[in-house]
Amino acid sequence: EAGGYKNFLNVLNFNLNNLRGGKDEKEKEKSKKLHGN
Repeated sequence: EAGGYKNFLNVLNFNLNNLRGGKDEKEKEKSKKLHGN
């Protein structure tokens, strides 16, 4: 079913973006500590 598959891809992309976003936030925190900003 094409609709279900498309929805699955949307959920997958959403999860990947969240993971990437979470990683970026951690990196920002790390650089804040390093640079004192």
